[in-house]
Amino acid sequence: MKMPTLELLKEIEKEKKKEEERINSLKNKGKKRIVAGIDLSLNCPGIAILNTLGDKVIYMDKYPNKNKKQCKYFRYLEIKLWLDHIIKMFNPGLIIVEEAFMSSLTAKSNVPLLNIHGYIGHYLCSLGIDVYKTTPSASRKHLEITPNTKEGAYEWVIKKYPNLKLESFKKDNDLTDAIVLGNNYDNKELKKIFEK
Repeated sequence: MKMPTLELLKEIEKEKKKEEERINSLKNKGKKRIVAGIDLSLNCPGIAILNTLGDKVIYMDKYPNKNKKQCKYFRYLEIKLWLDHIIKMFNPGLIIVEEAFMSSLTAKSNVPLLNIHGYIGHYLCSLGIDVYKTTPSASRKHLEITPNTKEGAYEWVIKKYPNLKLESFKKDNDLTDAIVLGNNYDNKELKKIFEK
């Protein structure tokens, strides 16, 4: 088996530079005041689009998995295409994604969750938009939500945005998590999704 030649390595470096230039050309083209919060999961991801001027939720959606028997690749693709449509419609200047939560109790679902985060993270970064991540508890802590729980976040959103007419915690916690993430736009503790 041959190792990559110097020519191939140079070609790879050239392609990488081209991609870097393409991404840099897209920087700062998003609307500064528009923020997307994404609660990313395989089962039911949620997204919220906020306008920080006027503190409004201008769009929210979730995408339940209706075909749990399909190949995971196609579920990843569905989620990517769904997000692509929404992000291109609103053109946010900032995206905040909930960091993958790892639990020893749910070890079996950790790998698919990490896979979807890697797949979608790569896609989001290719858009040239600033993409950050934070943990669920850190996002709630930043907003001083008490108790610092998913239920506490749901109650916080209900009080802050009564016009959203959310139905129940069970049905809408993916949406409220996304809204909480979007409200972290001024959080100095956010981390770039792909740090150097």
